[in-house]
Amino acid sequence: MRDSRGMLKLIGKIALFLAILAGILLILSEVIHRACINDDKIVHDVNKSVYNVARQPENTMDVVVTGDSVTYFAYNPIVIWEEQGIASYICGQPAQKIQESYIMLKNVYKTQKPKLVLLETDNFFTWNEEGKIANIKDTAKEWLKDAFPLLRGHDVWKSLFTDKSYHEDCFKGYLYRDGVTPVDNEEYMIDNGQTRPVLPIARDYCKKIKELCDENGSTLLFVSAPSKMDYNYEMHNGAAELAKELGVDYLDMNLVWQEIGIDWQTDTFDNGDHLNVSGAEKTSRYLGKYLKDNYDLPDRRGDEAFASFDAEASAFEKRRTAN
Repeated sequence: MRDSRGMLKLIGKIALFLAILAGILLILSEVIHRACINDDKIVHDVNKSVYNVARQPENTMDVVVTGDSVTYFAYNPIVIWEEQGIASYICGQPAQKIQESYIMLKNVYKTQKPKLVLLETDNFFTWNEEGKIANIKDTAKEWLKDAFPLLRGHDVWKSLFTDKSYHEDCFKGYLYRDGVTPVDNEEYMIDNGQTRPVLPIARDYCKKIKELCDENGSTLLFVSAPSKMDYNYEMHNGAAELAKELGVDYLDMNLVWQEIGIDWQTDTFDNGDHLNVSGAEKTSRYLGKYLKDNYDLPDRRGDEAFASFDAEASAFEKRRTAN
């Protein structure tokens, strides 16, 4: 009897300690969250999009794009806004895992009601191909960072107490990059009849993302931005197979890079891995027209609620003419 009472006391003490610890983490997390929203320069690059999304005016995103670095170098919402009046936003992160894509989208829905969600396919084929334990660890880590922003913004202390800052030229999620490091213009999308399967963890989370979109009244579209270094026809076949299984459309711009007008001698800053500002402009023009032709998306130009897009367009023009 004494042993059982002692055990209950111990369990009670542990529970109390964990409750106090959780409370402290929540309080510190709220402080960090507010600091990051108020000052973009203290946020590390990998987390910027999380807080940038939270900083946007409510219900001003008709189209959102999630994915890794390919997204925020290839798609420029300013070009799409100026040519089509579509209010889009890039929610990409460096090396964004598919788990992060899902959590990012959940956070988007807290303040936004996108009509269309574009899911970049590049992260369907990366991250722990064989490591089930590693995938579980990655998933748990992303959920914990979402529950406790202190864990996501742990490096903010460097900026709060030193002069360290992280500046970016970011426009509605698009990251400006000029400069050119060319690669040859030989065709890289050659169909050899083989398929690279989407990773199991990506397949599972794509289903979750599709369900999340359905619950919130959004249409899901798979997209692949032009990337000569990252993409090939085997990956296209794998993504197309999953798109068919889930009943979603798939736009692979690697198949039409020549029609888009991509010149790998001038439109990439890192040997064909990512697009520079000229490559992004071409891709965004093509994407904007595709969205206008295939989806019922409103033209928001002239709508006061979307004035932030005009302000970003002005800032983008100043950045571009500053070169």
